[in-house]
Amino acid sequence: MPACTILIPTWDSADTLETTVEWARRQTVRDIEILIVGDGVTPPTREVIERCVAADSRVRFLDLPKGDNRGERNRHFGVLEARSPVVAYLGDDDIILPKHVENLLSLLPGVDFAQTLNGFINANGDLTLWPTDLSERRWLDWHLQDPPRNRVSITGTAHTVEAYKRLEVGWDVAPPGMWTDLFLWRQFFALPDLKAATHPEMTSLQWPSSVLKTMSEEAIAEHRARWLTMLSRPTAHEDLQRLVQEARVRQLIEFDARLMDLQLRVRAQAERAATLASTQDVEELAAGVVALETELERVKGDLALTQRVLSATRDERDAMMRTLSWRITAPLRAVRRLGRR
Repeated sequence: MPACTILIPTWDSADTLETTVEWARRQTVRDIEILIVGDGVTPPTREVIERCVAADSRVRFLDLPKGDNRGERNRHFGVLEARSPVVAYLGDDDIILPKHVENLLSLLPGVDFAQTLNGFINANGDLTLWPTDLSERRWLDWHLQDPPRNRVSITGTAHTVEAYKRLEVGWDVAPPGMWTDLFLWRQFFALPDLKAATHPEMTSLQWPSSVLKTMSEEAIAEHRARWLTMLSRPTAHEDLQRLVQEARVRQLIEFDARLMDLQLRVRAQAERAATLASTQDVEELAAGVVALETELERVKGDLALTQRVLSATRDERDAMMRTLSWRITAPLRAVRRLGRR
């Protein structure tokens, strides 16, 4: 029995799939299955798949007709078809490094759901992180809130087949307004006894469709070529982790700028409140303060997630957030006092 099934859903990926499969084959964990789940694949894609299957006996093709929407039900059949107790997902135009499955399996003996440090290649060709810590229940609950929000990509995520079989539905067409992947993740995260974890290393590269739509074919090709050249070096793993650290610093700086902007806006609201004479005016201003508070909480949440990824201790992070929250919300408390006069 393989230690892990790498499940690759695909439909039309003739330009990228062969490279994706080639990198999946390079895993340090050799005892793997690579299961390509077709969704009515195009003829050029089928030719690529046939070459991949012929090149490595670990590669299998589940040839299914086109399903509804993004072929979610085909993914369901793929999970049930897996020959291993663990399924790790991989987008058909993404890349996983050799240690990817090794890192996921280091977590999965004790959990049902695992993810490596998540992020993507942005339009500038740099890394952007989607940090989270799925070992903490509050981050699972964060994904269950509305409006929908998501920091878990299909690439880089794995779960046990046993946990999947406990879900109410599994892979299926998502309700309107819900992302396909998030619809599945929410089913996992709603399980009261779910155990999940996030590995601190990034071992996958993703080019989201939302980013690719903004780029020319030449720019996309240049980005992929540059990154694949870097990944081909003997020091690729260490080089990627260094780039991750640089991305962490950039995002912390960006979050700090957003917090400073919020602080200035809140202070302006408080100063305006001090000049208002009527209770009605103060009440109208208080309504605007509520909106600012909501935005502030969202930014604080983003900062907490990123700070966690930066490996600050829990006590240090919580102390920082308490200080930050008290400092920035002081003008809001002043507005509330005005409203109660």
